[in-house]
Parts: sequence; structure tokens; C-alpha cells
Amino acid sequence: MNVGVLRGGISHEYDVSLKTGGEVLRNLPEHCKPRDVLIMRDGSWHLDGLPIYPHELPKHVDIAVNALHGHFGEDGQVQRLLENIGLPYTGSRHFAASTTFNKAAAKNILSQAGIKVPRAYALTAGEEIGPKAKEIFSAFCPPWIIKPADNGSSIGISLARGIVELINGIEEAFRYSDTVLVEEYIRGREVVLGVMDNYRSQDTYVLLPVEVRKPRIGVLGYAHKYADEPPYLSAPTLNSEEKSRLEQTAREAYRSLGLRHYATIDCIVTPNHVYVLEANSLPGLTPSSPFPQALQTVGCSQREFLGHVINQALGR
Repeated sequence: MNVGVLRGGISHEYDVSLKTGGEVLRNLPEHCKPRDVLIMRDGSWHLDGLPIYPHELPKHVDIAVNALHGHFGEDGQVQRLLENIGLPYTGSRHFAASTTFNKAAAKNILSQAGIKVPRAYALTAGEEIGPKAKEIFSAFCPPWIIKPADNGSSIGISLARGIVELINGIEEAFRYSDTVLVEEYIRGREVVLGVMDNYRSQDTYVLLPVEVRKPRIGVLGYAHKYADEPPYLSAPTLNSEEKSRLEQTAREAYRSLGLRHYATIDCIVTPNHVYVLEANSLPGLTPSSPFPQALQTVGCSQREFLGHVINQALGR
């Protein structure tokens, strides 16, 4: 079976996608022949180093493993392209991907499903930041988390404790998106849960939680996530009630957003509640990413995982 691994792309997460794609190419099952589908920053496509047009892919590969991150890879665009050319692919379909990538839209869906999410305020490009910052201050007290509404890998994220930091953080986030979210800061333990379809006799299987070791000051940014020492604990000390609440919340969030094959759900655990921060429809598979660590906690290798999602994409 010829398996095309889509990596690279036109987003700010190009380098992370290269690493995820590299892990996929190295860990495909033995019956799969890896084909490197590299999308350059300029949007040009290459198959095993040679230029190719996207519509020609079905002549050379039987299925695509989507290892792209950020814009074009996670926002439904490449999913729609693959659907249009009739090539099966791993990961969520275009509508669920685009909805989940838009953090404001995803937050609204989760809230309507009865899932707790932090209070938030959305700003769009062109609005005067100063007056909006005062509105946010009146709506809920600092500290605030500021993030681009449609980016991953914690790019452009910051924490603000006052109006000046809030304004500066909003301006920084607008460098990466036309929509910015300002959220209330929920004090608690941050946990990532991987979710898989049709695994170990469960329709929606939730992997064991992986805890995020947050810095004492600020937030977990891009540099922290991809440092030499990953900021994740694969065996957090959670009691049985907390684990049960987390599992139930992750499963409900995954289903509410219509995700497919696999994803991660980021949560905050407080003494009384579980809050969903966001969902990732295409988790990173790098050695420093939480999803591979979550796989290890249940004894699932990257090779087994990839074989499973490829079978899922082929309807097996």
C-alpha cells in the first residue's frame, strides 16, 4: 500500500509538521510503502522530492496520512481538497476540522453541549483595542489568557495581569490571526487527553491523561512545548473521581465537535469542575508531543497507532 504522508505546509507550524511527518514516515506499518508528500512554504507540492500537482496524488498513493499543522492542514482546506480528488485520508473531515480550528466556534459548540469552558471575549481585526480592553476588564477580572483564535502550538499566546499587558498581548496575537480570544485564567491542573475511534472495543476510546507542567510565571508557549525536555508528565497523580470526570468530558467534547479517528482535548481540572480549553483535531506526533506519550501509557506504539488510523480511514 502506497501511503502519502503530507507534511510541511504554509503555516507558522511548518517546522513542527516536518517533525510529525518524519515520525509518521519512520513508523508506518511494514505493509505500507512510505511516500513523502512535502508541501513547501510557498505552497508547491512534491512527491518524494519531485514536483507534483495535488490532483495527481491518487495516481501514486492509496491513502494520505495528514501530518500538516496550522492553516491549510488543520482548518479544513486540505481535507476538502483530498475529498474533491477522491483520496482517503486520516483525521477529521473538513467541517469538523475547520470548526475545531476556530477556537471561538469550537467554544460555542462545547458550551451548547453543556461542557464547561472558560469565559472568553472575541476581538476582530480593525476594532479599537483600548476600549475593548476596558470592556474585558469589566467583564471578568485578570489574569487573562490571550491567544489567536485559529492557530496551534501556542503560537502568539500570552498571559496578562493588567490593562497594559492585555493590550500588548492582543496586539501580538493579531500578528497571527484576524480574530483574537481573551479568556479568563482558570487556576488548576492542565491535562491533555488523547482520544481514538474504535479502539480496544470502544467506539470512543480515551487514553490516559498526560499532565502539563506549566511554568511558574506566564503560559506554556511554543518554546516550552518543543524544548529538549518535554513539559508533560505521563503519569499525573489524579484520584479516580478526577480521572472519571476527565474521561467523560473528553469523550463528550470529541463527539460534540464531530471529530474523527483521533484528537486531543486540553482540559483544566479544578476541585469541583473540568473545563475544556480547546481541542486539537490533528495532534502533533513529535517525541515532545503529548499524544505519543499518551499512547505509551496504554501500551500502544506509534506503528500500531498508525496502522489503526489507516485502517479506519479505509473503512476497515
